[in-house]
Amino acid sequence: MSTVQSSPYMLLHTLGEHTDSVSCVRFSPDGNLLASGGDDGNLMIWDPSLGQLTHRIIMESPIICLAWDYAVPGRLFCGCKDGALVLIDNFDQEEPSQVVQTGTKSSVYVICVDNISNVVAVGIGSEVHLVKEFKIRQYATFKILPSPDEMPNTPDFADRRIRARSLDFLLKSNSGDSDRLIVSYLNHGIVCWDVETNTQLWRIIPIHRHRLVGHASLSPDQRTLLVSNLSEGMDLYNLGQSRPIRSFKYTLDSEANFPLEVSFLHEGAAVACGSPTGDVNIWDSATGEHRQTLTHEGTPVQAITAHQREEAAFIVTATSGSGERTVIKLWRTKLELQETVSWFGRLSFLTRRSRPPKQNCPRVIKVINSSFRRIFIIAVVIAVFALVIPHLPLIALTAGLLAAKVRRVAGDFWSTTGSFFCALPDALLGGLKTVLQYLLDTLEGNDDQRDLDDL
Repeated sequence: MSTVQSSPYMLLHTLGEHTDSVSCVRFSPDGNLLASGGDDGNLMIWDPSLGQLTHRIIMESPIICLAWDYAVPGRLFCGCKDGALVLIDNFDQEEPSQVVQTGTKSSVYVICVDNISNVVAVGIGSEVHLVKEFKIRQYATFKILPSPDEMPNTPDFADRRIRARSLDFLLKSNSGDSDRLIVSYLNHGIVCWDVETNTQLWRIIPIHRHRLVGHASLSPDQRTLLVSNLSEGMDLYNLGQSRPIRSFKYTLDSEANFPLEVSFLHEGAAVACGSPTGDVNIWDSATGEHRQTLTHEGTPVQAITAHQREEAAFIVTATSGSGERTVIKLWRTKLELQETVSWFGRLSFLTRRSRPPKQNCPRVIKVINSSFRRIFIIAVVIAVFALVIPHLPLIALTAGLLAAKVRRVAGDFWSTTGSFFCALPDALLGGLKTVLQYLLDTLEGNDDQRDLDDL
């Protein structure tokens, strides 16, 4: 089994079109587009490979969250502070394409699109709505999840506002359906809901002192949850367990307390977190070892996102500043090749150290492909040998006859055309001499004519 290794991330582009804090950045599923939104109300679409702004759509309110649709390329959901939840699939228009009907007018804090059922989960106000497309390009709420219970031993002075900070769809272990939704609440812990029955399946009560959750991210293998603890860094939890298996801490230079986004990198081999001081840290998820720091000159970074291709991995970080302090930085690292020797012998394959799964491919298909890939290759190799080995003498005889036939055909061709090709240089040289002699005679005739005119 290969381990993920990569060179350090290097700054590729610095994007500076936003004029106020950037609250969210998201790669499209194929990684060809980058969307960013912030307090200036500007929704910007970038070409990440060139670092160029391609489209700008101005909203009437600060933008809080963004999410791309996996089923329809180029379709983007945008949530705003004034409660607007809009669908955008034509970036050439200066206004949103469609408004999603939720029946609620409150700030939209988080959006998550299920890449299997295409159901959209929305944290709006104190509620979590499930939204689906009932007509082409028309979405509406079809279910609202129950409110979570208060956590045990909650003090009287605690903040009791119900607010979803992160949403993640979770697959059933024995099927390809994603009928469970993990909701990370600001003040009510982390709850896994069965979206069919509206029942609570399990709950994580954060172990840190104030038990607040800033942001959470589900690992690619759907076994662990990375949680920003709004205190001193991140905690990594097994699903359904309230004691973290690992913590990733950073040092605060002030009492600043920001809700910081977190992200898994390199198929879960590394993790990253925003920073109130501008130093975005990357850790090894298995050992907790610090790998790298991405600096931002002291400006807080709340929004981060990551994308991986076969040959490279990318991180985007966005600052929470104003004016010239508001920038988006695109970082890139190369992924190397390594040789993996298979278990059945010396047959080896060159594989990427960090090959990402296609985001629009159902996970159950990925599991099947991963489980049977080697068995399929073994079967193909055995079948080829079984077909070829008994017929090796016949194949050798056929190859010899074919080679002799090719030599005879080539000899006949040369005997027919060889004299032509041998005489071709002399003919070309003779023609060139004739053309030059004609040009010289013409020039001499013109000179004689000018002499007669002078007389």
